Amino acid sequence: QTCALPISTANPTINPTTSDPTAAPTTSSPTTSPTTTAPTCDRPIDVVFVLDASTSVDSVEGAGTFSDDLLTFVAEVQRRTDVGPGGAESRHALVTFGTATSLAYNLDSSANANYAALRPATESVPYTGGLTLLSNGMDVVINSINSVADARVPAVPKLVIVVTDGDASPGYEATNASASLESQGWSVSAVGVGNAVSTATLNDIVTADGLVTTTASYAALISILETVVGDMCAKAGTLAPTANPKIGRAHV
Repeated sequence: QTCALPISTANPTINPTTSDPTAAPTTSSPTTSPTTTAPTCDRPIDVVFVLDASTSVDSVEGAGTFSDDLLTFVAEVQRRTDVGPGGAESRHALVTFGTATSLAYNLDSSANANYAALRPATESVPYTGGLTLLSNGMDVVINSINSVADARVPAVPKLVIVVTDGDASPGYEATNASASLESQGWSVSAVGVGNAVSTATLNDIVTADGLVTTTASYAALISILETVVGDMCAKAGTLAPTANPKIGRAHV
């Protein structure tokens, strides 16, 4: 379910050019935007990332996995929206869960002023470690983010994207939280990373219109960018207001 030098020969009569052995090597920054074919959303949507920050994230693939791979992926998804507080723009929120749960920034945060403000806010989210208290992370959306989303006029679609690499700690499964989010009008999708998260866990996370996407590792997350962004863009758009039942009713 995954979303994507010619060799020149030296003229033997020309002296070869050698590099300065003291020159500092050129290295690539982990935050450099990759070249992808992912679409860009031209309609508004409110998106909340709920990210697994438990101990397994960095312990399995190495130190820096959370910041270099997971947060970079999130920032790249966000880059495919027109970020801002305006009615035709998209807003983002980010929650992490481990043993502790944290709301890094909400939909009405100054981080949503534009993408230039949002990316550093995303890339600076701290890694906490600990257990996988999945439902606690989703509960933050229910208790702290939904009211902000519902205050938006005009209303826009609401999407939660949960990223996790393992099954929830006992008693913290997603079933009830997912049902509550669906009743509040949220679409919930899931990204499963690696082989330690079960299909049952991912299916418990998503709502009826949600998307399950899997990838082999955090380093490979960028390979599913097109799929995740495509689903987000398909769900975007201003919602029509609920019709007043008294309007247009014939009087008998």
